[in-house]
Amino acid sequence: MKFKTQETRIALPKAEAEARERTAILWIFAGAFLLVLTALVFFAAWSRIRRRQLEQRHEMERTGRYLEGLEEERTRLACELHDGACNDLLGIGLSLNSSDFDRADVGARIARLRDSLRRMSHEQMPPEFRYADIDEILRDYISHVPLPQGLRIDYSSEGSDWQSVPHAVAYQYYRIVQEAIGNIIRHSGATQASVGLIYDSRVLRLRVSDNGRGLGPDASEGALKSIRERAAGIGADFSKTDPGKGFCIEISYGKP
Repeated sequence: MKFKTQETRIALPKAEAEARERTAILWIFAGAFLLVLTALVFFAAWSRIRRRQLEQRHEMERTGRYLEGLEEERTRLACELHDGACNDLLGIGLSLNSSDFDRADVGARIARLRDSLRRMSHEQMPPEFRYADIDEILRDYISHVPLPQGLRIDYSSEGSDWQSVPHAVAYQYYRIVQEAIGNIIRHSGATQASVGLIYDSRVLRLRVSDNGRGLGPDASEGALKSIRERAAGIGADFSKTDPGKGFCIEISYGKP
């Protein structure tokens, strides 16, 4: 009995020490778990805040590009009115004040001025995507845009479900085509141009090309900058080729 009692007295402190050791290990694991959990929560919160900051910055950049594009569009329109309509009106006024003005010539000038103002007004009107899709609107626009003598523009499209194209994307594509065609009319000297639109429910591709003299010194870099920024504003890829004979831009929105 003495031996068993002594053995029990020896075993109890040992068991208590082992229990304390296990408790300490459990506290260490619990502390480590809480530390890792806190770090994960902090990282998740930081990631969310960082993502929101990036989204806000991208939104501000898109807004800035949009406002810059609006300013450039206003500048271009002001230049067209000043160099075109104002000069035409000045010439018409001088002719009317002349003692031997040619009535037929003045009438022809007024008709050309009316067509020019109608074209500018049509270009500034936003398309109504509630009633037509991007394919129909581009087809209608290209069929009615006033072209100089000797220039022909063909339009082609492939795809279906055009109504699923987001309105913001369709609007920017419409403005890009306007910029590109305006650049072709004013600077390319081309006789043939083409606009192609392809949509496979995932990627919307636009291609505008001509057989003109390419991006020479008279080309409108402002128009190309506006096209590039409009594409970037909707997250689309932009590329251009200028082999010296002809001009081509390609816009691609979406992921295959």
